[in-house]
Order: sequence, then C-alpha cells, then structure tokens
Amino acid sequence: MERKKSSTAKNIFKKTFYKIDNCFKDYSAVLKKSDKRIKLSMVLPFFIMGSGHLLQRQIVKGLLYMTAFVLFVVYMAISGVTDFWGLITLHTEGVRSDYSIIYGLLCVFIIFGFLMLYINNIKGSINGAKKVYTQQKIESFFESVKALKGKRFYIPLLTLPVIGVLAFTVLPLVFMILLAFTDYAYQIGTVPSITLNKWLSWTGLESFKRLFGMGEYFKALTNVVSWTFVWAFFATFTCYLGGIFLAVLINKKQIKGKIFFRSLFMLTIAIPQLVTLRIMYAMFHDYGPINSILLEWGWITTRIKFWGNINTAKTLIILINMWVGIPYFMILMTGLLMNIPKDLYEYARIDGATPFQQFLHITMPYLLFMTTPLLIANFVSNINNFNVIWLLTGGGPDGAGTGGVAGGTDILITWLYKLTMLNNPKYNIGSAIGIIMFIISASISIIIYRKSSSYKKEGDFS
Repeated sequence: MERKKSSTAKNIFKKTFYKIDNCFKDYSAVLKKSDKRIKLSMVLPFFIMGSGHLLQRQIVKGLLYMTAFVLFVVYMAISGVTDFWGLITLHTEGVRSDYSIIYGLLCVFIIFGFLMLYINNIKGSINGAKKVYTQQKIESFFESVKALKGKRFYIPLLTLPVIGVLAFTVLPLVFMILLAFTDYAYQIGTVPSITLNKWLSWTGLESFKRLFGMGEYFKALTNVVSWTFVWAFFATFTCYLGGIFLAVLINKKQIKGKIFFRSLFMLTIAIPQLVTLRIMYAMFHDYGPINSILLEWGWITTRIKFWGNINTAKTLIILINMWVGIPYFMILMTGLLMNIPKDLYEYARIDGATPFQQFLHITMPYLLFMTTPLLIANFVSNINNFNVIWLLTGGGPDGAGTGGVAGGTDILITWLYKLTMLNNPKYNIGSAIGIIMFIISASISIIIYRKSSSYKKEGDFS
C-alpha cells in the first residue's frame, strides 16, 4: 500500500514537471519564430495585464484584463497595502485589531484572486500566440461568452457558490484559526479597543501551551475530549441500532397497525427538539415529577440530584438522546429494508438459515453498506451536537472534575461556547479548541470513510 501511495505521488510530480517543461519549450519555440508583434504579445503580459490580448487584436478581453489590473493597483494603493500590513502588525490607526485581521484576510484573498487572473492572462496570451503561429483562429470574446452556455457552463454555475463558500466558510474559519495565535481574551489577555488604545499581539503557540500545559485547562481538555468521544459513540450507535431494531420489528408480517406505530414514533421528529429536551430536563429536576412520584411512593427518602451528579447526568443525556434520535433512523431504515431483494431471504431460508442469521448476514451488511457515509456524518455531527447537551445540562454540573474551567458534561462545542460567548470570554483559547475540533472531525471522517466498504466496494449493491 505504501509503495502504491509513493508511486502515485511520484507520477503526479513527474506529470507536473513534464507539463511545466513542455510549456517552457513551447513558449521558447513560438517566441523564436514569431514576428515582433507576437513576441511583444508574449512578453508584455508579464508586466501589464491585457496587453498581449490587445496586441493579438482581442480587444474586449484585453480591456477587461487591463481594467482588472488597474482596479487591483488602485485598491492596493488606497487600502490594500495598509490592510495587509495591519494583518502583520495588528495595529492600524482607526481600525480595531480583530477587524484588521478580517481586512487583512480579505486583502490576501483578493491578491490570490488577482494572481489567478494574472496567470490566466499570461496563459491566454501564450495560447493566442500559438494559434497565430499555427495559423489557427483565435477565439473571440463573444465566442468565449457563448461557450459559457455550452461546454463551460459549469463556470457561471459554480462562481456564486464558490464566492459564497470563500466569504462565509473559508474566511471565518481562517479568522478563527488566526485568533488562536493572538492574546485576544478578557482578564488573561487583551481586548482590542481604539478609544482605550489597546491592540492585539501575535503570541505564537501561547494558547496551545496554556491548553496542553499541565494545568487546569489541560485537565479540562482531557476530560472534555474523552467525554466528547464517549458521547458521540453512544449517541450515534444507540440511535442507529435502536432505529434498525424498531424498523425490523415493525416491518414483521405479524405486526398489525404498522402505519399507526410509524406515525406514533414520527411525533418525536415533528415536535421541536427544544420542547422535548426542556420537558425532559424538567421531569428529572430536583423538584420535578420523577422525584415527586418516587417520594410519594416511598421509594426514596431524599430527592435525587439527577443533573447534579456527573455519571447520572451523562447516562440520562444518552438515554434521552435515544428517545429523540431513534425514530429518525427507524424511518430511514424502514425505507432501506423495503429495498433489500426478497429473493436473498428466500434462498437463505432454503439453506436453513435462522432469522437471526438472515439478519446478521443479509440485513446488516446491506444496511451498513448503504448507511456508512450517513453514520460517519452522524458521528461527526454528534461531536458538534450543541443542542442536546446545552438544553439538558448546560454542560454542568459546573467545574466538577474538570479543573474548574469546564462543566462535568461539557463536550468540545459547549465548552467552546462558554469560552467565547459567556462572561470573560477567552477567544484565543476558544479558537485553539475550534482548531482541535476541526482536526478531529476531518480526520475521523476521512479515515473511517476510506476504510469503509461504501468507499472500497462502490457499485457492488447496484
């Protein structure tokens, strides 16, 4: 496997090298044999965008490239250089340090966009020169626009989504990552303010040292991470297996009123999760119905602190999440069960397979194959499942067994919320935790999916 990976990487490197080498050879060959005007059209675009297209009589393209070049130069002269320098120093007069990071990132994105346009300008000029040299017709601007409705339709179709992803996903993600390397925090750091003349500073790995140092944050981190994985595992597989059990049970021929039972369980999906979870919280409150009934029946002498004990609270969280999550998987599995070929079960019965063996060797492999990507997505979403934990316990009981800086049932996402949204926020520590969450989620998703049969044997169940 390692040889295969290394040989693939080697082939990619070779192909890239050959492409660059051939590009330089073609460029040199065309440059030597072309007339003066075409030579200029191949050299000038390195210095002035659009000049090559203008010399090749591609007037509209040339003017558009030149306009983009002028606008970029004007932007950099007016604010681009200042914004970029503000990203480095975090100190721009009249601009808060955290805003300097955002403006600086926007400047970096604009520079990358300009570089892509610059490279396309050079490639377009070289391709045009090649066509002139080989006496081929150069594609006009209007022909290029017409092609956007045909073979290049993906370009206008993907432009807006790509810009949206860059603006609303990539930019905030990079901003969060950069905050982890600053001293942006209340009490233990700096809060940027223009009026108070306070500016952020780059602190390198200080936030990570605080997290992974042998102190209260490290103790909280180890406890929170371990509980996050335990919670994600049980929250995913209890609902998944519970959904399969209910779907198989209701799907039995002997069961009457299938529509009634499915509709009954679907009510938990229809009711807003906020309502369900807050009712469950109230039921197990110190003075809630459960405690009151147990006292009245004489089963207990003092009220049980269901939410005040870490282990009891964690157990309840998992059980209540089953109530909320199992019906969703039941509906999903019901649809998949109907698609399993009945012939497989007939052949299995003829061979003497028991119902359990049929379930183990036909039903489960099929369901796992079809739902592995969903299972991975559900596991990752449970790592980031804010609602269940926050609406039931708020991450509490506070400070129990976690070094005093996190709650006893906090998972990474609720701890991150506390560190950034409540009193005395610590944005640098929160950003460091956000990076850890991203690495964990991305790694788990990629590793598990690549090892699953859904990835390795795609097309087997067609």
